[in-house]
Amino acid sequence: MDKYFYEFIDELAYRLENYEDSKQWADWMRDSAQKYKDNGNLERFFRAFGGMGSFYDRYFYYTNITRVLCSVTSNIAKSLNNNKDDAISSILENKSVYDEEELNYLNYLEANYKLGNLHDITEEYKEEKKIK
Repeated sequence: MDKYFYEFIDELAYRLENYEDSKQWADWMRDSAQKYKDNGNLERFFRAFGGMGSFYDRYFYYTNITRVLCSVTSNIAKSLNNNKDDAISSILENKSVYDEEELNYLNYLEANYKLGNLHDITEEYKEEKKIK
């Protein structure tokens, strides 16, 4: 599950920095991944989502891709934090909180994702859907 966390948080940070004009949050996510790698602690990651000025207070304008990546990354982190080894497929199958555009990307992930290809398939999805 660790490898999934690193891949999803890295892609989330990439999208935040390159498409959402949010280097601060990209750096926060990268730092959170490093802290988890160093000591197995996800506290910094979870702190991003609480209180005023939190990650959830920021509206990301680019696409729903960022919101889906955030949600999936958060669900992976929750699984790690609870010492569960949920299959990535079960995390991607949880579709209860997404709108139609988010579901389109999530369904694309579910059909095409393999460990190591997240960035490539996200870029392919973006091109296929003509998302700038």
